[in-house]
Amino acid sequence: MIVESLPRQTVFVLALLAFSAQASAQGLGAGANTSAELQVRVLYDDDRPVSNMVNVQFLSSQGIPVGESFTDDTGRVTFHGVRPGSYILRARGPMVEETLGSSFVITPRESYHNESLYVRRKTSPSSVDSSAGRPTVHVNDLNVPRNAEKKYEKGMEALRKGSLEKARGLFEEAVAQHPQYPSAYNALGVAYMQLGRPAEGRAAFEKAITLDERFALPYLNLGKIAMSENHPEEAVAQLTKCVANDPLNPEALSRLAYNELLVGNLDKAIADAHKVHSLPHSGYEASHLIAARALRKKQMPSEAIAEYKLFLSEAPSSPTAQKARQELSEIEKQTP
Repeated sequence: MIVESLPRQTVFVLALLAFSAQASAQGLGAGANTSAELQVRVLYDDDRPVSNMVNVQFLSSQGIPVGESFTDDTGRVTFHGVRPGSYILRARGPMVEETLGSSFVITPRESYHNESLYVRRKTSPSSVDSSAGRPTVHVNDLNVPRNAEKKYEKGMEALRKGSLEKARGLFEEAVAQHPQYPSAYNALGVAYMQLGRPAEGRAAFEKAITLDERFALPYLNLGKIAMSENHPEEAVAQLTKCVANDPLNPEALSRLAYNELLVGNLDKAIADAHKVHSLPHSGYEASHLIAARALRKKQMPSEAIAEYKLFLSEAPSSPTAQKARQELSEIEKQTP
């Protein structure tokens, strides 16, 4: 990637938010597997398996969706072709509270990995988790014909493998077969963006939102476009909508805090950065650096020092660690 061609702000964002990808991008040693099978079992807190129709989302350590599926009647779901790296699971369903699991690692030598995710029953099956701000399953996605769903699933697999044109074609077929398919439109937008076609990507994300205005991911992706175009005010607007519908998304919160810092919303930047720390946030340790800089601007040196130190303790070898150490040294010298 030629970073010189990117806006200066975008390069800084990449440094802040993507440094944890280095570990997962390392080469595999002899005898290592390039992919594994991940089997997930979703259980209630009394160890009983959930019934079917619990949506399990499979996220990278950066909070980026890698895949999703529904449990069978034994509470199991299987993901194939999973590459080594750090991941997080999220469960949603009409009978369960939305749950974000702890991060876990699939090593290069594993061909099979098993994870259990514990969830709580909702007090009322018809209730909507108010903390999520949206129904746990997209209504339009529940009515997807199986042929369209298969196209979407194959498209997601192609996207994971980097077969971008193939993925784009499969997502196009999915939405042609079922025009009311917000998840497929969002995935189509991702494929377009990775193909370097931002106008078509934006249109696909906006179409997903017209189909389901409470679908968080298209807002996140529109926020990323705004950041790449150096429009922090627009990024704040889009990311705020994402967080309103998905308040447990560490990537959205991190990006929102960063852009709030840029536009001078210091209190909001600090608050959203602190929310990231309350979640599994591997890959988003830079939220502490965002909080530190906002606190420094607010003339709160003691609090800023604490955030700098927390950042450096969590990410001592990040690309921005040296700059953080310099800033910490400066503020410590100025603080009695």
